Amino acid sequence: MEKNILIADDDKDLIGIIKKFLTGKGHRVDFAYDGDRALDMIKSNHYDIIFVDFNMPGLTGLELAKYVKTNKLDTKTVFLTGYPAISAPIAKYSGADEYLEKSASMDSLLDSIVEIIDRESGKA
Repeated sequence: MEKNILIADDDKDLIGIIKKFLTGKGHRVDFAYDGDRALDMIKSNHYDIIFVDFNMPGLTGLELAKYVKTNKLDTKTVFLTGYPAISAPIAKYSGADEYLEKSASMDSLLDSIVEIIDRESGKA
């Protein structure tokens, strides 16, 4: 089942890899390189899942997750983080549904993304 996905991260190379991978799996993928643009996109589009960098220019992933939660949007929020101190409990307390570490291998990161999408689609 096709998902509408937003990736918000200031790492253009990472966005490119994830976008290519997910569009190849049949998903519609938008992207933003900063939190302010991501918020504009969230306000004007419906996303099933947003992957947000915990720390990026403009609004942070934390602020975006709080916006989604406060406005009761039907959107799953997943932190993408390079900070190993961020854990599942911290992510959930901060308003995200899940988190993925960028420090994982790219294959592992992509597998985790597919696992999250499959869970949302009821495949897992």
